[in-house]
Amino acid sequence: MERNLRANIILSTSRALLGEVFPELVAVACQLHGATGFELVFFIDAAAVEDWVEDISCIETEVMADFPATVSISHRIVASARAEVPADGFLIFLRKPRP
Repeated sequence: MERNLRANIILSTSRALLGEVFPELVAVACQLHGATGFELVFFIDAAAVEDWVEDISCIETEVMADFPATVSISHRIVASARAEVPADGFLIFLRKPRP
């Protein structure tokens, strides 16, 4: 993986998360799809994720604005209190575990 791509994804996503993190957001990870795309994986600590689809879409849109149209960016929502980072991925955000 190109080091600059990883750094740009981390910086872009961190910026997009400013003011958008909600209490049920456990973590955000990234799974790469070669050099031409990536998927943001949002881990939500709730059974129903529909309430946060719009918030997550806004975060994804902010990230998309930082990359050329040739880069394919998607997202996936996982209803889980644990963040399991994909083998070919990396963690961008992790909330402190609740007691």
